[in-house]
Amino acid sequence: MASRNIHVKNEFQKRSQARFFGQLDTNSLPFQDDFSSTQTFPNPSHWTDYQVYVNNHMAINAPTLGVATFDGLNEQGSPYDIQAIGMSGPSDTLTSMAFNLQNRRGSDSIYLSFFYQAEGLGEAPEINDSLVVDFYNKFGFWNTVWGIPGTSVGVWKQVLIPVVDTNFLHAGFRFRIRNYSSLVGFLDHWHVDYVRLADNRLYNDTVIYDFAYSQTPGSILKNGFTQVPYLHFKSDSSRFLSNGHQATFKSFGYSTQTITTSASFVEPRSGFLIHTQPLVANSTLATRTYFPFSVPLIGTDSFELDAIYSIWSNSSVIKTNDTIRRRYTFYNQYAYDDGTAEYGYGLNTNGGRIAYRFISTRPDSLRGISLSFIPIRTDVSRELFTLIVWKSIPEPGTGKGEQLLYQSNFQRPKYQRFYNGFVNYEFDSAIAVSDTFYVGWQQNTDTILSLGLDRNDTANANMFYNVTGTWQSSGIPGAWMMRPILGKNANLKISNQEITQNRFQVYPNPSSDHIFLSGLENQSEVKYEIFSSMGQKLQNGIIVDQSIRFDFKESGLIFIRLHLNQETIYIRVMKN
Repeated sequence: MASRNIHVKNEFQKRSQARFFGQLDTNSLPFQDDFSSTQTFPNPSHWTDYQVYVNNHMAINAPTLGVATFDGLNEQGSPYDIQAIGMSGPSDTLTSMAFNLQNRRGSDSIYLSFFYQAEGLGEAPEINDSLVVDFYNKFGFWNTVWGIPGTSVGVWKQVLIPVVDTNFLHAGFRFRIRNYSSLVGFLDHWHVDYVRLADNRLYNDTVIYDFAYSQTPGSILKNGFTQVPYLHFKSDSSRFLSNGHQATFKSFGYSTQTITTSASFVEPRSGFLIHTQPLVANSTLATRTYFPFSVPLIGTDSFELDAIYSIWSNSSVIKTNDTIRRRYTFYNQYAYDDGTAEYGYGLNTNGGRIAYRFISTRPDSLRGISLSFIPIRTDVSRELFTLIVWKSIPEPGTGKGEQLLYQSNFQRPKYQRFYNGFVNYEFDSAIAVSDTFYVGWQQNTDTILSLGLDRNDTANANMFYNVTGTWQSSGIPGAWMMRPILGKNANLKISNQEITQNRFQVYPNPSSDHIFLSGLENQSEVKYEIFSSMGQKLQNGIIVDQSIRFDFKESGLIFIRLHLNQETIYIRVMKN
C-alpha cells in the first residue's frame, strides 16, 4: 500500500503544480462564484490559489453569503513580511482556472464582473494601496486591465470588464484579482463577492437574479453571549435563551416571487433533530423571526447545536447561498465574541490594564483565559503582560473598590496559525469565582498587543480599560476575543513547541475528508486523536495505510495527536 500512497501524493503535487501554471482542463462559460460553497479557502474547482480569506463576517451588507477578503496576511494567517513596516507591495492573489476562449470573438460580448467593498469591518486600504485585475494573454503574460486605489468609502460597487482583445481570446485564458497593501499583517482590507464571467452581456448588465442569505442569523442566546459553559446553561437555561432571533435573505432582480423558508436545529454529533420551525411561504418578507424553543439538556459536560436556515425558490441561481448554518458550542467558556476578528484592540501605555466583566450563574473554578492575538504591524510575541482576575473594579459611576483575586507571572502573546485561532493561558491553580468577576491583563510595554476585536458583536457594556489610574468604559465598538475557562480542567493546551509538522508530510492540506501522512513507515501501530482548536476531541483511532479519514463535520483548524513508539507529537491540519 505504500506505492498507492506515493501515487496519491505525487498526483496531489502534480495537480497543485498544474493549478499554479494554469494547465488543468479549461472551463467553459458561464462562470460564477459568490464564495458561499466554501469557508476559509476558495473553492479549488474554481481557483488555483489559497491566499484570500473566504468568510461571512468581514464585510458589511455583502450581496450574498460569503466574500473573498484580501489583506496583508498569507494563506496561513501570517504577515507576508512583518519587517516591511511602511512599505506596500503585492499581497493576496485570487487566480481563476483556465477558460477555453479559443474560438470566441469580440462580438460574443464576454464580460467579467464582480462586486467589491473597501474596508468593511476591517481596516481601510490607504491611497497607495490598490485592488487590480489582470488578464492572461496568449503569449503567456499577465496584463493589468483594471485597478482602483485604496479608499475608506466602504460602499459596495460592481465593476464590469470586457474581454474583447483578441490576445485574451485563447484556450488558456485566466483572470486574477490582486491587492497591493501593507505586508505587515491584518490590514488594508478589500472584499470581493459574486464573480461572473459570461458571454452575451452588455456594459450595463449589472442585475443579478438570485435569492440568497447574506449574513449570519441572530443568536438564540441573550445578554450578548455567544458561548456559555454547558453546566451553567444546564443549571438555568432560561437565563441564556433569547425570546427570538431573526434570519435575513435577499432577493435580486425579482419584483415578486414565492419564497419558502425553514429552520432546523440539530445536535451535530448524532444528527438528532432537536427542533424545527414550520415552512413559511411568502413573496415579499426578507426577514423571518424564529421563536424560542426548549433545548434538551443532554450530555454530561458539553453540548453542540447547529442552527440550519434554508430558503427555496425555483428561480434561485446559486444553491449554496440558500442555506446558512450557525453552530453553538456549550463547553467550558463564556464568550461575547463570535470567534472571528475583524480588527485588533490594544493600549499604547506601559502599565495599561483592560478588564472584561462576566457574570457566572453558579460558583465555579476559573482555570485560565483563552486569548486571540492578531498579527498587525508588529510582532509582539516578545512583549510582556500579566493576566489578572478581579472580584470587582471601580466601574465608572459605581463607587466600587478594586478587589484582586489573581495575578499571573509574566506572559507573552502567542499567535495561532491560520485565522482566528485562540491560545489557552492556564493558571497555576484554580480561582474560585461566583456571580460577577473580571478577567484581563496589565501590559509591561507601550506597544499595542492587538487582541482580536469582533466587530459583529458588541460587548462594550462589559469592557473597561485603565491607562491613567481611573477605570473607563471602552468606546471602541466590538467584543474582545478573550474568554474565561471554567470547570474541572482547561481545554487541551498545545504549545507551538509541540507542533512537529516538518518531520511528516501531510497531504492534502487543507482537506475536507481525509489526509495521508508520509514518514510513518518505520512505526508500528500508530494511534491518533483529533482535537478542535477549542480542545474538543473529535475522533480517535489507529492509522491504516498511512491515512486518516475524517468522520466528523467540524471545519477549521484541527490538531492530530500521534502516539508513536517513543513519543507523542501534534500535527496541524486545516479541514474544509
